[in-house]
Amino acid sequence: MVRCPNCGQKTSGDYYCQYCKYPIPRGSTKRRRKVEKQAEKEAKL
Repeated sequence: MVRCPNCGQKTSGDYYCQYCKYPIPRGSTKRRRKVEKQAEKEAKL
């Protein structure tokens, strides 16, 4: 599962968030973790 960079929800969607339909960036695990951390920070604001 990855965290959506738009809404911050954990999603199992492969190409888009199942909640807000935002496209999920595909790439390396390192990039996904970076996007997840950024989404967590934005969700706290």
